[in-house]
Amino acid sequence: MNIQVLKEIRPYSFIELKTMFGKSNEETREILNSLSLMNIVRRLSKDLSNVELYELIDSENLSELNYQMEGNTYVFKFVGIIVVSDICLILYPKYFDNYLKDPKNNFKILKKLISVIRKYESKEQSIGLDGHLNNEKFNLLSLVLETIDIYHEYGLYSNDKQIIEYNGDGEILWEKTINESTAYFSNNLPIYLDTFTTNQENNEQDYFRRLHAAILTESCEKLKDILTILEINQVNISSEGLEKFGTKDYILYKLNQELSTQFITHKQDILKLPRRFIQEDTSKTVSNKISFVGTNSFNLV
Repeated sequence: MNIQVLKEIRPYSFIELKTMFGKSNEETREILNSLSLMNIVRRLSKDLSNVELYELIDSENLSELNYQMEGNTYVFKFVGIIVVSDICLILYPKYFDNYLKDPKNNFKILKKLISVIRKYESKEQSIGLDGHLNNEKFNLLSLVLETIDIYHEYGLYSNDKQIIEYNGDGEILWEKTINESTAYFSNNLPIYLDTFTTNQENNEQDYFRRLHAAILTESCEKLKDILTILEINQVNISSEGLEKFGTKDYILYKLNQELSTQFITHKQDILKLPRRFIQEDTSKTVSNKISFVGTNSFNLV
């Protein structure tokens, strides 16, 4: 993955960004246009009166900025990580001058930034056209981080069944035992030689458990370089490809069917994450391939 380190509000020329991205003029323009629609990047106007004051902070003087704006110049209004196709953009706050040294320090500052941002923002992040965060647009990076968090908290999806055993090793079902077993009395105290017990039957081959493992493994593989930067262990627990589970429509049908009968909140959350992954827009347009974790309002964090 092509990893590039940038700074919020610092002006970048089109040529600089094209070189960083390693793309053609057309591809670079498409990426910038898509980021602009998401309020992540802004093209500076040649009319200084239309440039917001905070966008001038990183320029040494107005004449330099005026010279830069003779061409195509852009500023990023975002702090965090953006993934576009095979490009990873890491953006530091405008006041952080030593941002270029952070990669040599094992991205120590970046890890703190992402941790703070994720605590501040809602778990499912995406930026709408109005600049506000919402949960509608597919966001692979944010989704993967959330999926890993939930996996570490609850493990794989389980559809365990409670079974009743006769003289088993599980917890005794006293009401059923008293009602249905013979009591023997000793010193006026009832003794039950036979008891009914309850136990959990784990189904390791459950469809949804396997699907959860496969999607978790595949999504981590897609973003393994970023997970390495953030020092988040990649989850690799399945060798099954998604084609093993049927067509996209069939998988969604099964997930929706299971959701309709599942009433435990954290299990519903686990099912919704694979569903969002499967529902990913397969369009090849750049705007549908952008994912991120971060904020365009870092001053509020």
